[in-house]
Amino acid sequence: MTAPHDASRPDFEGAGLVDGLDEEVRDGRLRVLQRLFDRGATLEQLREAVAEDRLVILSAELALLEETRYTAREIAELADVPVDLFLAVLGAGGLVQPDPEDVAFGERDLNAARLLANFNQAGLDREGMREVARVLGRGMAQAADAMGELFNQTFLKAGVTEDELALRNAEAAEVMLPAVTPLMEYLLNLHMRERLRHQAVSLAMLESGDRLGTRDVAVAFADLVGFTPLGEQLPAEEVGAVATRLGELASDVATAPVRLVKTIGDAAMLVSLDPDALVTVALRLIEAADEAPDLPRLRAGAAFGPALARSGDWYGRPVNLASRITGVADPGMV
Repeated sequence: MTAPHDASRPDFEGAGLVDGLDEEVRDGRLRVLQRLFDRGATLEQLREAVAEDRLVILSAELALLEETRYTAREIAELADVPVDLFLAVLGAGGLVQPDPEDVAFGERDLNAARLLANFNQAGLDREGMREVARVLGRGMAQAADAMGELFNQTFLKAGVTEDELALRNAEAAEVMLPAVTPLMEYLLNLHMRERLRHQAVSLAMLESGDRLGTRDVAVAFADLVGFTPLGEQLPAEEVGAVATRLGELASDVATAPVRLVKTIGDAAMLVSLDPDALVTVALRLIEAADEAPDLPRLRAGAAFGPALARSGDWYGRPVNLASRITGVADPGMV
C-alpha cells in the first residue's frame, strides 16, 4: 500500500528514487529521503546520491556542512589575515582552494582564519605554517580513513537496513566525531611533551640563530620477507590486512624513547636517539612477528649517524643505510 504523498515534499516515487524496491525496503528508502529533504537536501542531491549508492552517506555529509556565507576575501578581511596565506594553508592541508570571490566559507572557516591570524601576528614563519598544515592534512586524512573503516567494520553488517545505516551515519557525524576532538588534543599534547623531553637548544644555536639541524639518531627499518610475491598471490584485502598487522605490532612495541615514524606497505621505520633502545625494540618486533600466525617473517636493519628531522620524517645517511642493510638481512634477524 503506497503512503499518501506529502505536498510539502517532492514526489520521490514519481522521481524514480524507489524504483525496483520491494515494499519494506521502499518504505525505508522513503523515510531516508524524507528525512534528508527535511534537513536541506535538494531533489537533485538525492537523485545523485541514489545513482551513486551514497544515500546512506548523505546524512553524515549534511551534518558536517554549514551555511556558506563568506568569500575567501571576506574571511581574510574579517580575520585580518592575508588572503593568500589563508588559501595557501588550505591548499597545503590537501583541501580545495576556491576562487577568492566564491561564497564557499562559513563560521567555522572564519574561526580557523582568526586562529591563523594570531599565528601570523605572533611572527610564525609562513612557510613553516604551510608545512604544519601539510603534515596535519596528511594526518587528518589518514585519521578520517581509519575512523571510516572503524565505522564500516562496526555497523556495515549483513541485514542492516538503509534507514538504520543512514541514522547511524548522521549520529557518527553529529555526536561521535566531535567527541574525538579531545582525544586528538590529548594525543598531541603527549607527543609534544615527548618531543620536548628529547630536544636540546645549545648556546651556539642561540648565538647563531640556526634552527635545529642534524642530530645523531638511530634508524631501523623492518620489512616483511616475501611480501611482494605475496601481493601477487592473495586478494588485495588479505594483503592489506597483513600490512595493517605489521603497523599494529610496530606501534605496540615502539615505546619511548623509540618512535614509529611510518609504515610503508611491507616496512616499518623506527627512530630513536638511543641506539640500544632502538635495537631492543627492533628485536621485540622480530619476535612479535614470529609469534603472529598471520604474518610472514620480519627482518630488520639499523644504522646510526647524523640525520635531519623535518615534518615528522627523517633524512640522511643513516636512513638510507638502514634501508639498504634491511635488504640483505636474513629473516628473523636484526
